[in-house]
Amino acid sequence: MFIDFAWQQYQIHQILANSYRYCCEAIAKTKLCNHIAIGCELEFYVFASLVPLIPANTQQLQYFSSCKAEQGDGQLELIIECENNIVDLANKITIAKSNIYRTATANNLWACFAGKPKLNDCGSALQFSLSLIGDISHDLHQSRGEKIMQAIAINLLRKTNKNMLVLNLFRDDFIRFSWQENMALFAKQKNTAPVNLSFGNNNRSCAIRFATINSGNQCTKKRLEYRVASSAANHYLVLAFILLVIADTLYDFAIDDNFFNQDCWQKFGPIFGNSFDKQYNLTALQNNFYKAWDDFLLTDFMLKNADKII
Repeated sequence: MFIDFAWQQYQIHQILANSYRYCCEAIAKTKLCNHIAIGCELEFYVFASLVPLIPANTQQLQYFSSCKAEQGDGQLELIIECENNIVDLANKITIAKSNIYRTATANNLWACFAGKPKLNDCGSALQFSLSLIGDISHDLHQSRGEKIMQAIAINLLRKTNKNMLVLNLFRDDFIRFSWQENMALFAKQKNTAPVNLSFGNNNRSCAIRFATINSGNQCTKKRLEYRVASSAANHYLVLAFILLVIADTLYDFAIDDNFFNQDCWQKFGPIFGNSFDKQYNLTALQNNFYKAWDDFLLTDFMLKNADKII
């Protein structure tokens, strides 16, 4: 049984390694940027008792001094800085989760990475931040860089619902995208999860948020923040999915930088208000686990790219 588990982990690691190599090849061939950098924010809960779920108190949370408090009762967030080597990033997430589990267990606590461990409180996301990097001699023009980033955002959104099973592993994780659940959290002035396919500038109600960054002249003006994956998701597979989308977008963009028509742009944003507002007429994120299974098996983006990643 251990051998089977070890082999499965090796295969998942290879899927990410091959996806990263494919993405690097796309960058080299298209010359649209020098390289990419991805970081993440990992949210999780710490409980003092399992039944009922009693949140850890402030004193108990001090064991996790490298994390910052989130809005959920007993919820924390660990920020893992951007990496150019995406395989190294995935390994760092694995080590971080292991350290969190060990710290909790050593102090008679329980660390929970479920996407929605309890109703009427914030869900836990694994948010990935993406930047396109250009070198000093061949700097990426801001306007062109932002256009590429928007194209990546649209391609991610187009493929998200069909691959929700990669992004959210368990049935209860899908409750995080319930419109009713998030409206109740919004009324409490707590952090909400996205409920539809949309992007916006510094807009945390959207599935993709473009956050302004100040990193000199080597980065695009905005960082893409993908906010759909659950903390329970397999981060190797989520990163492989993101890298495949980036690579395909770069190839399409190199052929025609207007390959998305205007209707496609308007379908997702940019959204300047609360994306929950039904006036925007946005496509809902898939929040049904069983439908997500059907979509994944019928039109799985990862399987269609198996020749590149396996």
